[in-house]
Amino acid sequence: MHIEKISPDKNSFGKFNGLSEEIFHYYDSLNGDYISQSTNHFYYSLGDWFGSFKIEIPLYKSLASMSRLGRRAMRLDKGCCVYSSTVNMLIIFYQFSVYTFDIRTLDLKKKLDLGYRNPLFGGVLVLEDKVFFGEYYNNKEGSPMSVWCGDLKSDKWSRIFNFDKKEIHHVHGIYHDEYTDSIWICTGDFNGQC
Repeated sequence: MHIEKISPDKNSFGKFNGLSEEIFHYYDSLNGDYISQSTNHFYYSLGDWFGSFKIEIPLYKSLASMSRLGRRAMRLDKGCCVYSSTVNMLIIFYQFSVYTFDIRTLDLKKKLDLGYRNPLFGGVLVLEDKVFFGEYYNNKEGSPMSVWCGDLKSDKWSRIFNFDKKEIHHVHGIYHDEYTDSIWICTGDFNGQC
């Protein structure tokens, strides 16, 4: 793990240490807060907290990451990162694993191995100290698909719902309806699976 501090200059949006971000996971145009990513480097500016960290990848992936084509071919530019302000923690889905990063202590921890690369970008729900996500991959066999919950305070990660075999192709996203206080699970891809 590599952790480095970046300049707390919110006007430097989009360029840090010579790396151009390829993904912005979050941006607040009112205060300039953001979470961004360039390959395995993650950058954040959240209120008074600024910084960056890197998730280690094998040498062959690091070499592939030097070109745009290599990053795309190995999906090194894909990830999903969300923030829980309740526990001041980033939750990162990257290269078949789930990590947490405490922005106060700069502690990066691997929490879970996934059987797929990551949930669909924009499809992860954070409710206070809980994170909800669904399995998303090319499910050609029609395998059962699960919805997961990570409790960031107790550090417990578990399947909380299972779709039966061939019931859905995969989970597109999980969203909170603040008007009814319901959680919606969006699925797909084919007729009868949505």
